[in-house]
Amino acid sequence: MKIEQYLKDEVVVLGLRLPSNQVGAGFAYFLDQHGPNGHGTPETVFVTNDRREIPVYRDYRYSVKLSWTNFRGLNILSNLSAREKTDPDETGFCKQAIGNRTLGASLAEINNIAARAVQRNKNLFLKGTEDADGLPEFVLDEDKTKSTIDLYRRRHAAMFRKLSAASVFSVPAGASILEIGYISGGHSIQAFEQLGFSASGIDNYYSGMADRTYLH
Repeated sequence: MKIEQYLKDEVVVLGLRLPSNQVGAGFAYFLDQHGPNGHGTPETVFVTNDRREIPVYRDYRYSVKLSWTNFRGLNILSNLSAREKTDPDETGFCKQAIGNRTLGASLAEINNIAARAVQRNKNLFLKGTEDADGLPEFVLDEDKTKSTIDLYRRRHAAMFRKLSAASVFSVPAGASILEIGYISGGHSIQAFEQLGFSASGIDNYYSGMADRTYLH
């Protein structure tokens, strides 16, 4: 594993690239810990050129990245389900549609069911924010927004502590940070700013969400 640090115009961008043995022992340990986790039994083990073993979990990326939330129909159904605003059929469909490694239903079917759920819960959505499929954005919940930003802030702080402890990289105080793939909404960016950094983000916005960032 190789860490590339690009420092240009005082902007910090961190990228990871596999494989390489040009890394300190401390970071090798940080990457290769096999401690208990919620990802189940490794599907296989990747062995690096210097014989380090890295476990490969079948559904790891899908469980931590939550890419399915980028599709507004599924995002709507999962949020309404969490608020107990869906009927049993919709709740079951939502779980099926999320799937394990890829979506378990077509986008057309997902959006149709989400649209019906939206009609029953119009008070939870912002008028005028409908996308090309007619699906709107949720009304912002201030308490939830604050708690989400706080969650990202704690995760970012923990990440920087681990990188510094492993002698990989110490981010200078007040640095400018560019996050690639920052997630629509900007919670992560605001979390960086709360930690004292000047942060910006870029993303490709799945599912036609271009130019739709409602968190200010």
